[in-house]
Amino acid sequence: DPEGDLIDAIRVKEISTANKGRMLFMGTAVLEGDVITRQNIVSGLLVYESPDVDDIWGDTFRFEARDEGNGEWIE
Repeated sequence: DPEGDLIDAIRVKEISTANKGRMLFMGTAVLEGDVITRQNIVSGLLVYESPDVDDIWGDTFRFEARDEGNGEWIE
């Protein structure tokens, strides 16, 4: 960010159907379109739950971030 603003929130755009784990927000599965604030993330309310901690894979999701200064969503 050229102005040095923080990210105010993220909005989930797409969650891969090939994911083996899942993202949870306050214990509930994250869905496409969900908005999660920076404070929620910093507070540990957004977590990733793996079905097998001994396995290695890369689950993916796309999101856009909201600029704190001007409120614009940037992907």
